[in-house]
Amino acid sequence: MTDTFRLGLLLLVVPIAVILFGVVVGVIAGVHGVLPGDPELRYGKPYLTLANYHLDRGEPAGALPHLERFTALHASSVEDRYKLAQAFLATEQPARARAALDEGIQAYRGAPPFKRQEERLWRLRAGWPRGRLAAR
Repeated sequence: MTDTFRLGLLLLVVPIAVILFGVVVGVIAGVHGVLPGDPELRYGKPYLTLANYHLDRGEPAGALPHLERFTALHASSVEDRYKLAQAFLATEQPARARAALDEGIQAYRGAPPFKRQEERLWRLRAGWPRGRLAAR
């Protein structure tokens, strides 16, 4: 089996396993085993899925490494910056949360129109906590 085929299989299995069964231990090992093997593939969706799983379970510290990897792969995503900021706020790091929200807003401003349309809701979500963080 090639790495590309295994990665495609993981992209299909990760969300299904997490949503239906809550099975994460084996899936995390699979993601970490395949993704770093070929740097040209640069898929971040499994990292975002794992981060969402940890955030849903109330484990922001467990979500941070996955969100940071996803952010490194997708620099123009406002969604991951928002979720990264939420994780930073939950782990009591307001300065890093503010920086993540600022980066998300800058990514939105520099995005092409079709990407702006996709990210508009996340941009609005990122703007509200950013205003509250400025008051602290």
